[in-house]
Amino acid sequence: MDKMTCIVDGYHGVYVPQMFLRKFDYKEWNVKRVDALELGSPGNEFYWETWDAVLSNATFIDTRRHTWRLHSGDSGDLFAVDCGLHDEWPDLEEEEK
Repeated sequence: MDKMTCIVDGYHGVYVPQMFLRKFDYKEWNVKRVDALELGSPGNEFYWETWDAVLSNATFIDTRRHTWRLHSGDSGDLFAVDCGLHDEWPDLEEEEK
């Protein structure tokens, strides 16, 4: 994968969150099961609030130990963005000491 890869085309419109869940295992992206269920229908009262939370918190660590995050583009496309090696992230517990 490149540093930024389109994983769901924006032409899906309000169904982009559902297409993401169809293409990828929500557990591999660290998405809570309850959030995956909330994204079952755009008519759901918490659909967009839940999608915003997923966009802010979902992460995927690939076989090279690179961490990927989600980014929603201006056109509605959904991108996976390579944030670099997971091992290079600071250890927050160590920094707090």
